Amino acid sequence: MSISLPSRDVIKTIYKRQIHKFGEQYVEGDDSKINASLAWPRLMVTTGSGVDIFDVAVSLMMGIINEKPYLHGNLQLGFSLGLLTLRRNGWMLDISNVEALSFMNKLSVGNLEEAKIVEYFRQKSEAF
Repeated sequence: MSISLPSRDVIKTIYKRQIHKFGEQYVEGDDSKINASLAWPRLMVTTGSGVDIFDVAVSLMMGIINEKPYLHGNLQLGFSLGLLTLRRNGWMLDISNVEALSFMNKLSVGNLEEAKIVEYFRQKSEAF
């Protein structure tokens, strides 16, 4: 399976841009937690064990959200990385801003199971 994942450097760059855009103070992230966030998606890609791009993108997103490599902004970073992973692999999550906000709110309170998020991404994505 050939799926492109963002590197640690790309993750850090995206985080810096998001923090700068929203006027927050940048604080260096925890590399071990970034690595932990990437570990399962990398294993999924390497083994190709019946997973697809949606499984991998959601795994990365949830890894960042759960590991919390930064003091703040992990939810937004995780969502952005999920979207980036889809885009880099020929897919686009086709939802409105209102739907994205609703999704993010549900994620923030832990109301979504990973399997349901994968299914949501599959249903709402389009290849390009």
